[in-house]
Amino acid sequence: MDKIEKSKKLALAISQSFENRKVEIKNANFQLLKSVDYPIALVELGFLTNESDRALLISEEGQTEFAKILLNVIK
Repeated sequence: MDKIEKSKKLALAISQSFENRKVEIKNANFQLLKSVDYPIALVELGFLTNESDRALLISEEGQTEFAKILLNVIK
């Protein structure tokens, strides 16, 4: 399995871990995604301009929730 396929598998695992949230998987041609030799996924957890996203992103509880989800995926 090549890097792209492994990255898609990683992205799918991450998206499935966020059960209560709207999740989209998109392809992109970012330099960061092209210049590494291992699976990679760029994760956007919300938008600071969105009041409810911002509240979750800056709260200790929200940060802990996101960290636990991502840690479980990469274990």
